[in-house]
Amino acid sequence: MWLLSVFLKVLLSLTPNKSWDISTTAIEGYEHKASSNLSYTIYGNDKVVAYVGIRELYTENPYTSKSALAILVDLKSKTIKKIDGIPLTDGHSVFITKMKDRLYLLLFGTDKVGCSPFDPTTGAVQQVLSTQGNPAYFYAFEEKSI
Repeated sequence: MWLLSVFLKVLLSLTPNKSWDISTTAIEGYEHKASSNLSYTIYGNDKVVAYVGIRELYTENPYTSKSALAILVDLKSKTIKKIDGIPLTDGHSVFITKMKDRLYLLLFGTDKVGCSPFDPTTGAVQQVLSTQGNPAYFYAFEEKSI
């Protein structure tokens, strides 16, 4: 948890000597609190999209354990909200990247496997890519004419 506190301390560095341990903050729309930070992307306006580990969902096999939850963090108001439409995933398929105005989250859920873009302004989620195994990395590029 100290790494997560350090991460938030850096993000909140505009206010010296401030930190925020999110493991003590309730997640809106979910029953458990975060126990670890697995990945995150800052996308502006003091907002962060992240995958966090949920200790209560850990199993003996971390490869198949669906214990990672996609969340939206507001650093100004210090609130955390579950991202609806992104299922719980394993701790290996937690890559998040930004392209244009969307964030793309990889996932290895029980009924959804692949990549889903998340629009932070509308909250819309739509699966655009399905995979057979668990995805670990995603790279997007635009085709440009010469």
